[in-house]
Amino acid sequence: MCARGWRRPLVAWLGVALQRAEAAGDAQAAARFADALANLFDGPQWTPPAPLSIRLASPAMTLAGETLGDVSIGLGLAAGATPVVRFDANGPGRSHLSFDGSVETGLAAKFSGRLDASVRDMARFEDWLDVLSTE
Repeated sequence: MCARGWRRPLVAWLGVALQRAEAAGDAQAAARFADALANLFDGPQWTPPAPLSIRLASPAMTLAGETLGDVSIGLGLAAGATPVVRFDANGPGRSHLSFDGSVETGLAAKFSGRLDASVRDMARFEDWLDVLSTE
């Protein structure tokens, strides 16, 4: 488990505990669980001392036994701004996936931006997804 892998199970447990406290009418316990949930994401966040942009690119890489072509992955960080992520690759089944936008983290995590996806050989793409989901 990664160092940050503890958050998801803890958030789920606190969410269930909050719902149970609310259902039981225990306002004091519900407030404690709500505060605990809020504090998980309100702690100090690392910000770069200057705007930071990272881009990794490769003409080819292998994932689940298939080649992804023209792969490009990017991340942009700046103080006071939401992180910006970019991804672009050609995959099995003559598929293509591209997205570019900002990612908000926390309880209401969301992606805001552009997402383009296409598949021309759905059977081959589905076969690859089956292999990918079992790895």
